[in-house]
Amino acid sequence: MLHLREFAGEPVQSPEDVVRVGDPISVVVTGIDRGRRRVSLSRRQVPADPR
Repeated sequence: MLHLREFAGEPVQSPEDVVRVGDPISVVVTGIDRGRRRVSLSRRQVPADPR
């Protein structure tokens, strides 16, 4: 699950403002909490594609 603040560089009201169901997106793992069995993900921190 991706927190709203991690979808884009600017605030979004809803995930549907940025992506649609079924869209592939790239994310990076920014943290792991083994005790709570959670991972933190970010779309904003994905390195830019150098192509």
